[in-house]
Amino acid sequence: MVRVALSQSGRTPLFLNSYDELRRAAQAPDISCVIVSADDLAQAAVTPKSVMSLGRPGLVLVFLASGHAAVDLQGPSVRVVHVPFSASELRQAIESGETGRRETSSAEGASHPADITDLVRAEIDRIVREKAESMVAEAVMKIVPELAEVMIKAELARLLAEEGERAVSQDPPPQED
Repeated sequence: MVRVALSQSGRTPLFLNSYDELRRAAQAPDISCVIVSADDLAQAAVTPKSVMSLGRPGLVLVFLASGHAAVDLQGPSVRVVHVPFSASELRQAIESGETGRRETSSAEGASHPADITDLVRAEIDRIVREKAESMVAEAVMKIVPELAEVMIKAELARLLAEEGERAVSQDPPPQED
């Protein structure tokens, strides 16, 4: 969903695997937003406050919090988006952080009909794509062996017919004395 939201706003996500990579990325001048999962931070024994300390002027920090857990993170460019979220909710959090301070309220966690539509559409697209891939793979596993069998039999029949024609059309071998 992060990739979808960022690509819709013309941004390129950079996925990081360690706190050191996060620290370097947060200091890079071409990075305008850092999106982190509060759950991933907890598993890595990193506190949200330590991520906030990485911030520099102009850097937007977006924390993805699972469920409706209360997250007490405040700052001029700090946003909290509750999972599940829609692409438009994430874009709104990023853009509001870039354009100025916006207070985060509990009403943001509520989904609007358009946001739900985006979320449902993305989920349906994912399910259809996975189902189509599995159906194609199943068809290939069934059809390819049958097709190979038919092709091999046809080639054998052609070779046998060719050999039979040669045997009939050739003069008998000379008799040896």
